[in-house]
Amino acid sequence: MESNARAALGRYLAQIRKAVGIKQTELAKQLSLSIVAVSLIEEGEKEIPLEEAQRIAEQLGYDPNVVNLFYGAPVPPLTPDQKKLFTREAPPAAYLQRKA
Repeated sequence: MESNARAALGRYLAQIRKAVGIKQTELAKQLSLSIVAVSLIEEGEKEIPLEEAQRIAEQLGYDPNVVNLFYGAPVPPLTPDQKKLFTREAPPAAYLQRKA
């Protein structure tokens, strides 16, 4: 994963975590990671495999596929509205919404 994609992934994971309203310490505990590891991931300093990024997103209550774009992995089929929102820089907005 390129450093700019890793940094973008970290920013999105931090955004998701903040949207849920939990602290890095709480997320670290839920994932059995150190606070330092969560911080490094969010800062884009620590590379993690796709499966780990999906686990983080899912733990936060989001569609785990939100992170696929950052890895060049396929994303599930998009609706026409989602396609309009899709850019190279960001996943579709619908993926950033919590699962019901």
